Amino acid sequence: MLYREIEEKMDQETCYRVHRSVIVQFNYIVQIKNNIITMEDGQKIQISRMKAKKFHEKFSDYMGVKYRREK
Repeated sequence: MLYREIEEKMDQETCYRVHRSVIVQFNYIVQIKNNIITMEDGQKIQISRMKAKKFHEKFSDYMGVKYRREK
């Protein structure tokens, strides 16, 4: 299966392709600093420069929705 096919099937609200071969699920992110994501398991993932702006927008939207649900 190609990454493009996986992207089409994944939940667009909670997942994002941050690099050519990396898709992250937002609820497993513990930190974002200098375009490097730290996941729950300690893995560090670089966000590509081309995808950084859109990633930050999508993650911000996700956190806003998550915050409103928890209230």
